[in-house]
Amino acid sequence: MRAPIPDEEMNLITDCVYCDYLIEVLEHDQQLVFKSTFKIPEAWEGFLDAHIGLLLKERGTLRNLCREKGIKVMDSVWEEGEFLRVPYTARGYQGEMRFWRFALQLEGAKRLEQIFLHPNKTP
Repeated sequence: MRAPIPDEEMNLITDCVYCDYLIEVLEHDQQLVFKSTFKIPEAWEGFLDAHIGLLLKERGTLRNLCREKGIKVMDSVWEEGEFLRVPYTARGYQGEMRFWRFALQLEGAKRLEQIFLHPNKTP
């Protein structure tokens, strides 16, 4: 159920969810690079490290904005492997967002492409 808060704050919560998701995805990919037999694994490790660093910085900025606006995004939970449920509180209201796995992957891929092509711009 959506809390009665402005769209700007809902977008902030959504950005927090996608930022956490992308960090998780890139960290997973980083583990795969460590285990694989790339010819130049250091290049991929450096590439992933740099982008994880950008996302961690962005997550810090997003968390500060949330703190200023009185928003708290709780830990997400996968339901039946298909939906990501994200509870949150905003200005005293409680709500939750649900993301379908495929929609999360599609939007995550778009945001990741934006980060890879324009690393100096925030998603």
